[in-house]
Amino acid sequence: FIPFGDLDDEATTVENLQFSADGSMLLATHNEGGWRVFDMKDFSTIAEHLDIKHWDTRVGWSADGRVTWKEGKGFVALDLSTGARSNLEIFGVQSSSDGQRHIHVVAPEDDAPLEEPSIAQIRGAEGRVVYEMPVEDELMIYAGFSADKSRAVLSIETQSTHLIDLNEGTH
Repeated sequence: FIPFGDLDDEATTVENLQFSADGSMLLATHNEGGWRVFDMKDFSTIAEHLDIKHWDTRVGWSADGRVTWKEGKGFVALDLSTGARSNLEIFGVQSSSDGQRHIHVVAPEDDAPLEEPSIAQIRGAEGRVVYEMPVEDELMIYAGFSADKSRAVLSIETQSTHLIDLNEGTH
């Protein structure tokens, strides 16, 4: 099973893999920003969006099982059963497989002082902030979430990895 074996060299590198909440599908992204969803019964392709033309697409699952990704300054969602595509207000950098937790980065306003940092927020599916911390701009952030949603781990480029207790709000 080679998720992107039919693409050019750079796009064959898998950047992220994430099961759907029920485990029936696998979402794979490559390092040029595109993605495919595979049926776990036979590894057939259910859906794909390969021609994104930007590596920073932040692909994931929404709480209702749609595939979501960054497009321009916002996020879009694709319903795999209907093919309907819509804007999605509540999403972020990376999500849990059931879409109940995600990372959202809030950049300073354009007129803010240069030293003001961005804020990484862990949010619930409804958009409520459950944890936040300052981060430098333009850094890659990767996240993992426990099945019970009580813990998160954030790996931020050039920084140590943070294990966060979301019930206590500590790391």
